[in-house]
Amino acid sequence: MALCGRRLHHVTLPRPLWSYDDWWAPSVLAAHGRYYLYYGGKDLQTGRHCLAIATAPRPTGPFTHRVVLSCGDTTSAGYVDPAPFLDSDGQVYLYYSVDTPVHTISALRLRPDLLHATGPRVELLGCAGWVALPLAHRHPYHPKRQRDHSAQGLGVPGFVPGSLPSV
Repeated sequence: MALCGRRLHHVTLPRPLWSYDDWWAPSVLAAHGRYYLYYGGKDLQTGRHCLAIATAPRPTGPFTHRVVLSCGDTTSAGYVDPAPFLDSDGQVYLYYSVDTPVHTISALRLRPDLLHATGPRVELLGCAGWVALPLAHRHPYHPKRQRDHSAQGLGVPGFVPGSLPSV
């Protein structure tokens, strides 16, 4: 997989041995003196979309595959479009879509190593609320938008099940 751009001459990640296709939606988080690349790919064994993590000492690589974080359960085609968020208290959350006929948005709270989840996924926007959302609100919930409630199980400040964030 190679990423190219105006300022990035060539960023590479050797083909991950766990995956054969559909690598997309990379997001990079700088933490602990390293760069964490969260990306999606198709699993060799199941054909489902999985979220994986690679790390590098520099934003230009070379990136080394570290772990497949999750592929979801059998009720979906897997997980796609990871987006990490580093809160001001140091906690990191990974937001992503669950690949079903009607995509939903979920989040995982990550351990301090940024390679593993702590606790189960929490669905933030489901199919009941998705259809009514204006196009401008189709993005992961940002925990800094409100601070008057706490998420059930995830600990995301300001999350109220069934509510929309203010933009």
